[in-house]
Amino acid sequence: EIYDERDPQKIQYAFEKLLYVPEKELKPQIIRELMIYLRIKLENNSYPLKIFIGKQGRLITGIVVAQIDPDFRTYGRKCGTFGWLYSIDFKSCKTLMRECEIFMKSQKIRKLRGPINSPKLVGGIGFQIEGFDNFMMSGVNYTNPNMRELKFLNRMGYQKESMYWCVKVTKENWKKGRKIPH
Repeated sequence: EIYDERDPQKIQYAFEKLLYVPEKELKPQIIRELMIYLRIKLENNSYPLKIFIGKQGRLITGIVVAQIDPDFRTYGRKCGTFGWLYSIDFKSCKTLMRECEIFMKSQKIRKLRGPINSPKLVGGIGFQIEGFDNFMMSGVNYTNPNMRELKFLNRMGYQKESMYWCVKVTKENWKKGRKIPH
């Protein structure tokens, strides 16, 4: 079952169960910042935001946040986004994303991009697929190294459009010149 959830306590509980953060002491702070952001958006009834939570009985199977930020554009057009996608299985992910698509269509939005985990400074953009042995950088989301959501999205027909690289430049590399070695 998928719930269109507006209760901050239930949303927070779902994030406590599903959100992956390798540094355990950071997880409560990230959830706190995320909940401040979501509460503000949820209080504004005219802001197009939905939080879908998947459940199988009492087990939380997934969560996703779908929104239409009036300032977000792609190729000059209004675009919907999804973020904070966590799903324990393909069926849950598929059902959550279907709800996002239905929401976007109801708002006359034709394009859906993600994951864009707003607020971006806390949540980051995209899925991290390598470099898990390094410290996280600002603007990069926390992704479980065993994450399957990207595979689920590909299986559903979603396409990877953009690749981003985060590069760590140390003093030693910087001293060698302007070109970063392999």
